[in-house]
Amino acid sequence: MARSISDELRLFAAKVVRDARTNTKNYFPKGTGSLGQSLTFGVNETKDVTSLIFWMNEYGIYVDAGVFGAMRSSTDKMKWAVKKIRQKGRDSDSVFYTETKKRFSYQNVAPNIKSLIPYIKKNNIRFRNPKGKGGGQYRKGGVNTIAYWMAQRIYAQGFAPTLFFTRPFLQYFGDLSEKMSTSYATQIEEILKQKLEKNGKN
Repeated sequence: MARSISDELRLFAAKVVRDARTNTKNYFPKGTGSLGQSLTFGVNETKDVTSLIFWMNEYGIYVDAGVFGAMRSSTDKMKWAVKKIRQKGRDSDSVFYTETKKRFSYQNVAPNIKSLIPYIKKNNIRFRNPKGKGGGQYRKGGVNTIAYWMAQRIYAQGFAPTLFFTRPFLQYFGDLSEKMSTSYATQIEEILKQKLEKNGKN
């Protein structure tokens, strides 16, 4: 027996979310895990429309699609922080792009340092002294200072696309259209059958 359209959508979405969560663990082993935990979905049904919605932390869109860096610091005083940078942003086939939006890029504002602090604390990131400079292995610099430096690097270099969500979405979407066609045809057949039976009783 063919599944209903809503059931097919739920099965499709569950597979996408499962694989996308696994991808976040594989791609970001040092991350906080919040992106994977935020991934979920819902199927809304009305009389005429059945729709599927995915939810995740907003920054997941940019992690999937990648962001082109500005190739400069956001302030003159932070020029030192972006020396020897290279562009990490790349064009991709992310499902989050539209006909009018083909790439994401930093313009005038660097990432909020508050979003970087949990990552810095979890991985105990600290500034190191250059080799041969003495003064101990690490040098002064609190969490906020490190976060500010990191934000400048991200702003300047951007980051490469991971397609952590796009890959499973496209993988399972290929099978969905055929299954949806079967489900839709079955539901139409059932509706027509009910109407014929009703008319036969009149």
